[in-house]
Amino acid sequence: MKDEQWLESQFSFPLMATNMEGVYSTPPLPDDFDLKSASDATLLRHGLLLRRPRRGDSPASVAAWNELCERGLRTMAPHLAPLPETRRRMMSRRGPPGPRSGGPPPPGGGSGGGQVALSNLCGGALEGTGDWQSVTGTVRLPYLRVPSQGLQADQTAAGLNAWVGLGGLGILNSDFYLLQACVGFSLNTQTTPPSTDVAVPNWLWLVPNSEYPDSAAQVFAGATIANPPLGEHSGTRIRLHCAYVAAKDGSIWGAASFLFYYDFPSCPEPAILPRRLPQPIGPAVPPTLVSVFVPGPTGFSGSAKSIDWILENMAVTSGIADAVVPEFTPITFTNALGSGQSGAVAGDPIDGFTILWTNNSAASVALASQTVSITYTGP
Repeated sequence: MKDEQWLESQFSFPLMATNMEGVYSTPPLPDDFDLKSASDATLLRHGLLLRRPRRGDSPASVAAWNELCERGLRTMAPHLAPLPETRRRMMSRRGPPGPRSGGPPPPGGGSGGGQVALSNLCGGALEGTGDWQSVTGTVRLPYLRVPSQGLQADQTAAGLNAWVGLGGLGILNSDFYLLQACVGFSLNTQTTPPSTDVAVPNWLWLVPNSEYPDSAAQVFAGATIANPPLGEHSGTRIRLHCAYVAAKDGSIWGAASFLFYYDFPSCPEPAILPRRLPQPIGPAVPPTLVSVFVPGPTGFSGSAKSIDWILENMAVTSGIADAVVPEFTPITFTNALGSGQSGAVAGDPIDGFTILWTNNSAASVALASQTVSITYTGP
């Protein structure tokens, strides 16, 4: 655990300890904080790794920033819980999710240019050109239902995990570092009708394996956000963000954040909420930001070879046989962007590789500017 004096000497913003050893967060924002008038320097002084729009930015980026300014922003200290043991064992045994190719893998140094990589674990996109330091994407949580062919007695519905990451391409070599911000969802067949369970958000930092001989990586750090604010339900949006932050002593820290928007637009499936909401949900409630900061592994360079927007089939990752992908409303990452050392936005999924599942034809993937759309297509 770093002491307060050391932290003050290393960063231009304050950090405070969380309930988990070696993991930190930022203090609450002052009551008079005004996001609309805050400069880049002011944002950084409060530990907000948010980027104000600049001249030439896309209309979508400007609109997202203006919405956040109009609705306001609040922060909340996370209460952290260890990753489920099954998730830790899964990562240690099978290696991390990523473009594990069933055909030619994307080359390590080039842009996708419309190419397709095959994976037995996941679908989505990655951009593999450059040295990346941050990635972001906003995902609307889906509704799930039993697929049209139904579930047999010996079958289960696969859990799904949406994440943004720094470094997913590294699974193709031994230099594997992957920082992820994730949110999972699964079909609850115990309710009538079956409903969607949204798992608590979690973050992971995977590093080259030195412990398990049959895995490419192992968990260096990670936790679940045990106190997510209201809003982690189907139909609402969560902005996922990962970044590397350099301390003044040269060490590299990882940051992961989750911005909960509290909105429930009209969706194809009716909302079935797991609990009664004690407060109104919608534009009147300011979005809530939950952030964590953690010191990185010794010797880490502080840059990633790819930025990733992924929907992961957790049944494949964890080796669960006879699991069926549930039908899901489209899962779309919007404002999907990455930045390099200069801080300028340069990473866009439209320049990257499409990643398709090889073990079934359950989903299609479409890339557009700042957008990755994953659509259920059937068994």
